[in-house]
Amino acid sequence: MHRFWSKIDIKNDNECWEWIRFKDKAGYGQFRYQKKVYYAHRFSYELTFGQIANGLCVCHSCDNPSCCNPKHLWLGTDRDNQKDRHSKGRTVKGETHGNSLLKDKDVYLIKYSNIPAKILAKKFQISPHVVWSIRRNDSWRHI
Repeated sequence: MHRFWSKIDIKNDNECWEWIRFKDKAGYGQFRYQKKVYYAHRFSYELTFGQIANGLCVCHSCDNPSCCNPKHLWLGTDRDNQKDRHSKGRTVKGETHGNSLLKDKDVYLIKYSNIPAKILAKKFQISPHVVWSIRRNDSWRHI
């Protein structure tokens, strides 16, 4: 396991220990071992504390995705991880979300125009249901 730890910039116990090799587009460290891809922070957690139960996330108290310091890692459900992200103001909204088909200006038009939902849905290649969801303020509330 010396090889694994050599790919981490280990500092003092309270600082982030950055993964210095490949990172995915979200900043999480990744590596291949025996033809399988691993996340570095999860591997660090397992080496330190043991196996991770199915369905649990390894969350970062430091909010640094490339950190592998076991003192900064904790187990939680996906819901726990979402609540933690939201409580720290890191929830991705609107057009900055990677799966968004709409821009903020498009949503403004959908929300505040009198154009029929079917026409807007066709224009933006979304379903009329999405148009109504935006107009009811079920989604894109920040606009």
